Amino acid sequence: MKLRPRTFAIQWDVHAWAGVVASVFLFQIFFCGIFALFRGELETWADPAALSSSEREADFDAITRRLEAGGHVPFGARVFLRREGMARAVFVTVIDPHEAEPTTFWAEPDGSSLAVPRSGLAEELYRLHFFERLPGGLEASGVLAVGLLVAVVTGVVIHLKDLRRQLWQFRPALRLRFAASDGHKVLGVFGTPFAALFGWSGAVLCLFGLTQQGVQHVAFRGDARAVERARAEGPAFPEPSGRPGARLPLNTLVAAGRQALPRAARDVRFVDLPAYGDADAHVGIFFEPTRDFEEPPSVIMRARDGGVLAVDARAKRPLAGFERTLFDLHFARFGGLLTKVLYALLALGVCAVIVTGNVVFLERRPKAREGRAYRLLARLTIGPTLGLVVGSAAAVVGTRLLPASLSRRSDVEIGVLLCAWLFATVAAFGMRASDRVTAKRLAFLAGALYVLAAAAGVIARGGKLGTDELIAEAVLIGLGAASFLVAALLRPASVRAPP
Repeated sequence: MKLRPRTFAIQWDVHAWAGVVASVFLFQIFFCGIFALFRGELETWADPAALSSSEREADFDAITRRLEAGGHVPFGARVFLRREGMARAVFVTVIDPHEAEPTTFWAEPDGSSLAVPRSGLAEELYRLHFFERLPGGLEASGVLAVGLLVAVVTGVVIHLKDLRRQLWQFRPALRLRFAASDGHKVLGVFGTPFAALFGWSGAVLCLFGLTQQGVQHVAFRGDARAVERARAEGPAFPEPSGRPGARLPLNTLVAAGRQALPRAARDVRFVDLPAYGDADAHVGIFFEPTRDFEEPPSVIMRARDGGVLAVDARAKRPLAGFERTLFDLHFARFGGLLTKVLYALLALGVCAVIVTGNVVFLERRPKAREGRAYRLLARLTIGPTLGLVVGSAAAVVGTRLLPASLSRRSDVEIGVLLCAWLFATVAAFGMRASDRVTAKRLAFLAGALYVLAAAAGVIARGGKLGTDELIAEAVLIGLGAASFLVAALLRPASVRAPP
């Protein structure tokens, strides 16, 4: 299919400007998406408190007794005990209705000790994936996902006639414009299904709350309960009585929950205890799914006598299958570790597509090369993007070198990330070297920092690394290798033109 010249020009301009305007933000989304994929493993690697070496099943009664003995669970609080993925320790979250922020702990599976988490780096990198710290950041991420879809669709349209040739054509020895164009097209073709999946799923997930509010106000006259009934949110559970009362041991409730399920369940994923200590409290027990794209098998029970209130309540919702499939597709919650690795490689590929797209955009405007606008856009492509890579690398180095007993350690880690990111961005604008040399220096610095972080992680654990730590080490080494590869590819400019 060959487009008319005017149609082609319109599609090219829409594709180019959609990519350029959203490039820096989309780079952040995809690069931080790598950390979001391995959030649990990096959380265990980064936190000095997460030192458990036990693989045995958690003793939830022992953990709750230790919480009560320390006065960490006020009456009526909501308690989550999570042991998700490959994490070996139990992560405890206590939500006190009278406190603004929840309290969190790392617990040994046997309940022998509790430790306050000291690292917030993995959580902050995860939040950077969708701009959660910014007002309206989640919705902004959804809008950017829509922009990504526009860029993907228009890119396919303008390159469709040459798709077979461009699939394999890569000529790195040519001038920057042609080498970047080849790389942009090759990586773009292979990454199109992945980018389209992320654009669509990201837009739906991030804009879901906004669209639901619109539906609630337009179709249901602002009645939130009517929306819940229409979506079949599941059975209504007893309201807390406000009176203290005894409950069965958690281990007993977990065992009864396994018996109540219609099929065999795996290990417990998490336990939800709303209205802790209340006489009419209930408990939710959620197990690891037995297959991909399945809602975690769950049992809701009365805490005082183990009476079953609901089995797989969420799985019966009309939208549950769609929501679960979309979430699992977006965060690679299927296929095991190999799928996560594939997603990470594809995310790096999309980052390369974003950067090379900006390079092509700039190189097609040779008359403006000496102007301020050209230099500003060039350094905006180099500074914030590679600055984020340098900043995240500096942060993971910092989290290994900072003392475990440092007060407000998590805030210091975040400060290191932001300061290093800002420093690299400012340095990119201040360097008098060429754009290529500037990018080469920043990429090499990021690679060196990632390798240093991996080495510091091995030293800090005394060479004794569990499964989570090994995976996190592999991620850091992989990011370091990718940074060194970028630095190596940024060779002196060639003057050759394409044949």
